[in-house]
Amino acid sequence: MNTNRLNNLYQEHTFAASKWFESRRIIRQLKSFYYAFQRPLYSLLLSRTNFFKNIKQTYTIDRILLNDGGMFKEYVYGSCNRINQIRGSVIFVPGCGYGQHLITLANFEPRLIVACDLYEYQEEWKFVQEVVNREGTEIIFLKGDIDNPIIHDKAPFDWIITDAVLEHVRDLPFFLRQCNSLLKKDGNFYASFGPIWYGPGGDHLDWGLEGIFNHLLLDTNEYECNVNSLEEDANEDSTKGVFMCKNKQFSYLHANEYLDILKRADFQIDKLWMKSSSIARNFFKCYPEKEAHVELRGSTVFERYCSGMYLWATKKMSNSL
Repeated sequence: MNTNRLNNLYQEHTFAASKWFESRRIIRQLKSFYYAFQRPLYSLLLSRTNFFKNIKQTYTIDRILLNDGGMFKEYVYGSCNRINQIRGSVIFVPGCGYGQHLITLANFEPRLIVACDLYEYQEEWKFVQEVVNREGTEIIFLKGDIDNPIIHDKAPFDWIITDAVLEHVRDLPFFLRQCNSLLKKDGNFYASFGPIWYGPGGDHLDWGLEGIFNHLLLDTNEYECNVNSLEEDANEDSTKGVFMCKNKQFSYLHANEYLDILKRADFQIDKLWMKSSSIARNFFKCYPEKEAHVELRGSTVFERYCSGMYLWATKKMSNSL
């Protein structure tokens, strides 16, 4: 993508974004006001049901979210900012994908963002870099994993922020130990992840309501045949579930294993939120006989009704640099 095209894209983005953000600003403010009351109230009411009382005996859940989708990035990064100020900080973002969300992160004025991904999205990264740099934040995109020497040269970091990454890391203990070593003393770690493999839609494929547990209910051969029959044009797109399934890009971990591995990597979990899955509730309402079969495949009650988790953690002093 040449410079003129990039400038045009930036100008188009700036003009379109300014109109879009202005039109959405009031809506977002109203939604934020609504969610500020709705989320804690819903979480309180839901946590008092017998169903979630049993879950909270196993997991220390600080809040239960009603929605299956994600939260506004402004809200999430705002929560991070309240824990440890982002302005002027140095942030590492592994598994950044296309990187569009980093434009929102840059609004909180970090000094430097270092982002990496196993796959290179050159045009998207150039565009995001141009936008973010013009806003006063330096951003570096790198192709590769967490062992990249440039990442270690830029360490230690104030924050490590990951979105939809942990459920795809094959060697999670190594990854989280590396994250810990890259953080400053008392540095912070944020992760949103899911659906996990033992939850609804854990294979990241859209089979419709009837198929949200296909990856657990079908035998291996039948499931793989179904995956192989899906559209070929998604085979080379690393952001698509077809690519992830065919390349087995999942951690295949249970919910408690994520939390245990994080603790063993010398992190203290400060806050944990669960997204309760309305799709799973509808599925088991329509097909109550299948819940026992899903349980037999290793899915716990928590996992069967969890569409994802948000967590905030702090590097323990005992392992500080």
